[in-house]
Amino acid sequence: MFTEVAPGVFSVGSRFVAGKCGVIIGGRGALTVDVSLYPDEGQAMADFLRARGLQPDRVILTHGHHDHVLGGMAYQGAEVYAHAETPAIMREGIPRWAARLNQSAEELTARALWPTITFQGELRFALGGKHVHAFPAPGHSPDHICVFVEEGRVLFGGDAAVTGIVPAVHFYDA
Repeated sequence: MFTEVAPGVFSVGSRFVAGKCGVIIGGRGALTVDVSLYPDEGQAMADFLRARGLQPDRVILTHGHHDHVLGGMAYQGAEVYAHAETPAIMREGIPRWAARLNQSAEELTARALWPTITFQGELRFALGGKHVHAFPAPGHSPDHICVFVEEGRVLFGGDAAVTGIVPAVHFYDA
């Protein structure tokens, strides 16, 4: 499930679409990129960090679609970074997700990992030997961001580029 693509940078497999999530480990902490659709996969990421003596206390969401935010029950209480539009995208999507997943909107609202810190523009993290740069990349969703790990030159592209499915690209008025 975990593939080290650069030192301390892991791609995390998923039953939904491989390579959407990730874990970045630096000398002063870790950052999880998205939390999957499935709670057991989000739990596996949190357990992966704990097994390395780290807390699952920091997440960045590439955008607010269900397959990036619904697996985060193990990250409740974490700092959750996302684009300023992500909460609205999540609220808008919940009725559709509920119908698709045959669950109530209330259940999915409680299950979703909601942003606690939002931003526009760019955001940087210094994790101790790992420098992470998050930047807007609208197209798939107006709140879409990419996460670039400078050491190792690894890009977590969310759904800007995916494998195994045809990418869904939308155009939005600026």
